[in-house]
Amino acid sequence: MSFFKIGENSGKQPAVIVECLFITAAALCIGFFFFPEDPFFIHAPFPWIWFASVLVALRYGFGLSLLSVIIIAATFSVAQAYGHVPPGFPKVFFFGGLMLTMLCGQLSTLWGEQLRRMSQLSDHAQERLEQVSRAYYVLRVSHDRMEQNLIVKPVTLRGAIMDLRRLFTLHGGDLSQENAKRFLSLLAQCCSLEVASLHLLSGGKIREQPVAQIGQAGSFASGDLLVKRALENKSISYSAVNELASDEKSRYLAVAPLCVSTGELLGLLLVEKIPFLSLNRENLQVLGVLLGYFTDQLSAARRSMPLLALFPDCPPLFASETIKLVRLKRDFNIDSAIVSIGILPNPNREPIVARLQRQQRGLDYLWHTRHGDLDLLITLMPFAGMVAVEGYLSRISSTLQKDFGIDTDSGIIRTRFTFITDDDMESIYHTVIGDEP
Repeated sequence: MSFFKIGENSGKQPAVIVECLFITAAALCIGFFFFPEDPFFIHAPFPWIWFASVLVALRYGFGLSLLSVIIIAATFSVAQAYGHVPPGFPKVFFFGGLMLTMLCGQLSTLWGEQLRRMSQLSDHAQERLEQVSRAYYVLRVSHDRMEQNLIVKPVTLRGAIMDLRRLFTLHGGDLSQENAKRFLSLLAQCCSLEVASLHLLSGGKIREQPVAQIGQAGSFASGDLLVKRALENKSISYSAVNELASDEKSRYLAVAPLCVSTGELLGLLLVEKIPFLSLNRENLQVLGVLLGYFTDQLSAARRSMPLLALFPDCPPLFASETIKLVRLKRDFNIDSAIVSIGILPNPNREPIVARLQRQQRGLDYLWHTRHGDLDLLITLMPFAGMVAVEGYLSRISSTLQKDFGIDTDSGIIRTRFTFITDDDMESIYHTVIGDEP
């Protein structure tokens, strides 16, 4: 029962218990020092002693506030034994204090759960925004490089990214030496790196031995100024003449962390040599976005391996987000839905698929696959209840009626949906796809 749940901070830090004891002891000391004739304010117009328990309850929940009540009651018994208070136990006084503390503790617990729930929603939306921003920037860079290199280098950045994404998925998000070399080669091509090395995080520390390198990279300098800054700020650090003090030196021109959108650190990219004209803010920004984009793909591939083993054509980010939403449902009861739209063979099938792909919301994830003779568009809708699902299906129906003169009841379109639970994900996907596991 949530009523007896101890506050989130209690149990995490011993200082919390010390603070609870201090607040209760301070209230008792004030009573005995300033009002020795009635230190517990039993006969006062207001029972001021319960402010200590109420304050603890509002701050840390019912668990520690109960400790405060017990301390006050125990102190009363000791004071009574030594004759500091009259004989007799004021049952109504202590029962009222206990009830007031319980109500405040329950309010604190419920409000704390609501705050944690909203924090989870905010963090998830922020992470999704970061992923979309990186994807957009990568698309823009790809377009610019394609214009510049169309004749000499007919391989686009987008194509190289797709190849690497498939490689990461096949290897379960493991950045092996071969994959790391291809990854670093792509970064060198896009950002003009001449000497650079890629070091992964292992056991909470950056490995000294690089997993891949370009040129004759030197040994890893863990105490380097730029390395410390990059690890501390989790952002690209570079040698700017106007920002380094006279006694500050670094052997690297730039140090870029491999950071997932959630803030998890996977490693460091150390750049030792780069053409002078390429050492500018725009090029370093491209480098940072590409690193962030690839680390997101790596992290997603690692988290989604159980689902990708069952559904190999499922996008890693789709599967990874599904797993995270299952955790949000289990821990915070946040609803999310999966909606599938199946398009049967018809002359307008490709235009219908293209049109429906543009109907997803900003937070949604889309998975386009084939199942038998069906073209399936499976949409993962985070934070979506029944109202959101009905609105989405209604918008799909209106679009199909307006653009193609068909609706979801025409027999050409099949729709299914389910809400994410903490059940087996395989059965959830089979339900949405429309077959038996």
